[in-house]
Amino acid sequence: MFNKLKRNIQKLYSAFLKTYSSTRFLIIIFGICLILISISVFFDINQNEGLITIRTIFASIIGFLIEISSSKVICNDRTTIIRNYIVGSVSLLIVFILILDIIYYVSPINPSLMLLRNTLFSCVGFLISCSKYCESDH
Repeated sequence: MFNKLKRNIQKLYSAFLKTYSSTRFLIIIFGICLILISISVFFDINQNEGLITIRTIFASIIGFLIEISSSKVICNDRTTIIRNYIVGSVSLLIVFILILDIIYYVSPINPSLMLLRNTLFSCVGFLISCSKYCESDH
């Protein structure tokens, strides 16, 4: 099982390296923003100007990553495969954060939490759309 996971991670990393440098930078920036937003859900720093900027950047990049659902889908395209894995992983992380929100009760009007909930709706829609057109990632 771990060998298969390791092999899939290596394939994903290899595909990542073959994408355009602008896409690579966006993915890295997106990851950093996601970490900061996830942390901000549990701390009262939501009015911080820097965090507002981070949330805006996050929303822009997630929009870029899921825009492919409205255009032609090429199921075995490297960029599409990377987007599917990123959006799927982000969805799982957001579900985990929402579970923690239920356990620790974070204010439902927390801006970061609202952003993550809305992002989850978009991610699930994207994954449904991709699943409709692609039967397999292989």
